[in-house]
Amino acid sequence: MRQKNLFIRVDSGLDIGLGHIMRCFALAEVIKTMNFNVYFISKKIKGNIIRNIEDDGYKVFRLDSKSNWKIDARKTTEIIQHFKNEKNLLLVDNYELSNMWETWLKLVVDKIIVIDDFLNRSHNCDLFIDQNLHTSRKERNKVNCKKLLGPKYALLRKEFVKSRKIVKERSGKINRILVSFGGSDEKNQTLKVLEAIKKLAEEKINVDVIVGEPNKNKTKIKKICSNMENSTYHLQPKNVAKIM
Repeated sequence: MRQKNLFIRVDSGLDIGLGHIMRCFALAEVIKTMNFNVYFISKKIKGNIIRNIEDDGYKVFRLDSKSNWKIDARKTTEIIQHFKNEKNLLLVDNYELSNMWETWLKLVVDKIIVIDDFLNRSHNCDLFIDQNLHTSRKERNKVNCKKLLGPKYALLRKEFVKSRKIVKERSGKINRILVSFGGSDEKNQTLKVLEAIKKLAEEKINVDVIVGEPNKNKTKIKKICSNMENSTYHLQPKNVAKIM
């Protein structure tokens, strides 16, 4: 049996964050157990975590960070055509790419899967995923394909699935706070929250601070954590579910 290929077109960086990559990675971990080769296609944007994906055993094809959607479509097409497999699948999780890009790629793949959280783009795909709680089927009627809508389709890494089976309901007084504003925290909310927590000095509260590799303020955050009693700094941890 010919092994099938899944190509994932997704980016990460200082302005984009890590959410797109992480949910695609969660899906990739499952798909690769189903007789699929999984390849990532990603722009070389400042603050990207391409190397992390490669460290987990995936091949990543790099695109120029300044390419427009047409160049992006052409380069992505060239990468996929190299594999000469009529059953290739393409997963797209990218706010800069929509209907025209997907229509171009339809020529070289069997099926296109799109992940999108917003309502401001039209798509030409075969499967559409929106894991938002607020999304209704009526709002997504302009996407003419099979739809998976709502949080029951949330793409979570295996660690969260395992933890959910054993987690206990919280009770009693709060004595531990988790601070996490995604991979890049572009608006620097982490520092604001830490300043507020410092005012709770009389309370015996433990603080876990999760910071992504692309965070521009990670050095400053680490220093503040080192000066805060009962504070633990976590940089790009792989055990987020356990920390939570």
